[in-house]
Amino acid sequence: MKKMRGLAVPALFAAAFLAGCGKEPVYEISAGEESASSRQETEGSLRESEEAYESQAPEQLYVYVCGAVNSPGVYRFAPETRVYEAVDQAGGFAPDADQEWLNQAELVTDGQKLYIYTEAETRQMEEAGQTAWLTEAPGGGEETEQEKVNLNTADRELLMTLPGIGEAKADAIVQYRTENGPFSAVEDILQVSGIKDAVFSKIKDQITV
Repeated sequence: MKKMRGLAVPALFAAAFLAGCGKEPVYEISAGEESASSRQETEGSLRESEEAYESQAPEQLYVYVCGAVNSPGVYRFAPETRVYEAVDQAGGFAPDADQEWLNQAELVTDGQKLYIYTEAETRQMEEAGQTAWLTEAPGGGEETEQEKVNLNTADRELLMTLPGIGEAKADAIVQYRTENGPFSAVEDILQVSGIKDAVFSKIKDQITV
């Protein structure tokens, strides 16, 4: 009997130990599942970070400031920038700039060409009756007959305010009318060297004779 009781005690301990191991469930995550879960969390965090950055990133305006300024060029501005601030960024007014016709309190817009006229240019436009639009917005506004560039009176700088007309084409226009006399119709500009249909289609509504 003593030998039986001695064997029974270890058996009871073994039974209790085995019963206790079964009470706590153990979950295993495979390497693939763990990697996919982590990747989804990372991608979600990146998307949230990008969206937060984009919502906080300020809008930028790019404006071409040219004409009678000391340092013409394309400048980047923050929203709500005024014309006078854009001119200051471009080195300020040149000595021959005509500030009278410029609304310096106006807001600039993205992609705008801000052309500052000289006193000689505005005087020439006054004589040709083309200054009505200068009190509105720099570089534009709704086109009327008086607002259009006169091919027979505009100088090189004024011609260069037209889209697609650079220094070479402006010089060619001036040279053509010097050698052949004034233009009789806007279509005559197609006779100028370097002026093709593509350019004419851009400027035909902005020119007059």
